[in-house]
Amino acid sequence: MSQKGYTGISYPFRITSRGGVAVSTCTETDPRHIKEALQQLLGVNYLERPMEGGEFYSNLSASLFEPNDESLQSVLRSRIMEAIDRLEQRIEVEEDGLEFIVETEEGVDYLYVLITYTVLRYETSFTAKVKIGETVNE
Repeated sequence: MSQKGYTGISYPFRITSRGGVAVSTCTETDPRHIKEALQQLLGVNYLERPMEGGEFYSNLSASLFEPNDESLQSVLRSRIMEAIDRLEQRIEVEEDGLEFIVETEEGVDYLYVLITYTVLRYETSFTAKVKIGETVNE
């Protein structure tokens, strides 16, 4: 099996020291490109990218004004699964493969999701930690 995997423009977008666009790759042992794709997907709101035809979004930040409880996490879980099923065909995620955690940075609480996924090409599993945004705690 080839060591080269999925390749694309890195996220966040950046220029290399040689003046080109930075790219990332997903291999059997390094899922960097898939993790970057998940960060990008979960950070985009509805119609934030109109040139994508209005199809590229997860719309998670609209829910972050609610207290971080089981109800909010259920809504977020549903939206994350829908976005991944719709837009990320390279991986498989089970609903119980999502775990929410809160971390405090400089006095502000941020909600993160740990996504355990399988890269279908390699049948290898990885976990990505993706920041969803500022949250309200009970």
